[in-house]
Amino acid sequence: MNNTLNKSAVLADLTIHSAVTARTDLKVTASVEKDHKTLNAGRWVKNLYDKKFFKEILAVDYEIRELFSQSSLPYRKGSENIITSQLLPIFLEKFRLLVAKRDKLADALAKRFSELVDDARSRLNGTFKPADYPVTAEAFRNQFSVSLDISPIPRLDDLEDPILRANAERALATRVNGAHEALVTRLAESLARLGDTLKDHEKVFRDSTITQARRALADADALNVGGNPEITKAVASARDGLEKYLAEGKEDELRDQPAVRELVAVTATKAVSQFEQLANAFRSANQ
Repeated sequence: MNNTLNKSAVLADLTIHSAVTARTDLKVTASVEKDHKTLNAGRWVKNLYDKKFFKEILAVDYEIRELFSQSSLPYRKGSENIITSQLLPIFLEKFRLLVAKRDKLADALAKRFSELVDDARSRLNGTFKPADYPVTAEAFRNQFSVSLDISPIPRLDDLEDPILRANAERALATRVNGAHEALVTRLAESLARLGDTLKDHEKVFRDSTITQARRALADADALNVGGNPEITKAVASARDGLEKYLAEGKEDELRDQPAVRELVAVTATKAVSQFEQLANAFRSANQ
């Protein structure tokens, strides 16, 4: 598997840095404890900037994280995700556009740095401390960055020691199983939302309910690390039963035709069962 995986996927680690927007004020905290005769009752955390100034950049941060999450699968807990070579160029193109958008917002925010600090001085009154803020607008701007570290999956064939190689192969199999479990769990959750919504004939749903299920099925093959045949089979089965009903422009048909709505709900529920069984199998293999 490693030879194939090394050629068909990479590891990626995303980090988003932003300005420090809140800080614990130890002096105020101590004052509150003294006045109310409490101990370790809490901390007084002050917002260094008004949140309204960061609304747009936080929205882009969310888009970047969502793109990364949708384009990859967990590989090493708390560290890298795995992205297949098939999805990598698509992801990178969208990623660069979002980062460029974020950079422009950060540039614009830095130009208003004096305004942000003046607003904080007025808003925080006696708790305002100049030392809580960067000295210059440039230093403030430098707090904003996005880094994406991409690295190859190590080649296990290069390990000559048989014990080291065997341990590395087990670790790789565990991580790939974990990625497979994450993928089928994602599919199950997406189709479960679809099925649960359609079962309630009185419930009005947004187009995004269909869009999310459609996208999950469309991306499944590209996310299938190493091309696991069981996942391929389950995805193909789900597509056979659902794809034509989830096509663009079919949203109103699902809303207005109870028979079609019921059929899609039942079909989605069956697909969920398949994906959940696979998730349990991958989970058991790692125990």
